[in-house]
Amino acid sequence: MNRAAESSTFQQRMEKLRQLVEELEGGALSLEDAVSRYEEGRKLRASLQADLDTFEKRLEVLTKDDGSEGRGGEDATPERRPAR
Repeated sequence: MNRAAESSTFQQRMEKLRQLVEELEGGALSLEDAVSRYEEGRKLRASLQADLDTFEKRLEVLTKDDGSEGRGGEDATPERRPAR
């Protein structure tokens, strides 16, 4: 991936991936351009997934450190709150 893509935000890369998908689904690209967009999209997807994995690990550490995981307190997500 080029330096510009590496320094862009998660949201910017996600938007770029959406644009690539739209271009590919549009069907107006030559085969060479379509393959190029597909390759770029795969690299972006891998980069985005790596970021999501990192974020998930950070959240696991945070919730483990503060003891909120599984408590069902104010900071619990609706899916994790106990039924009343």
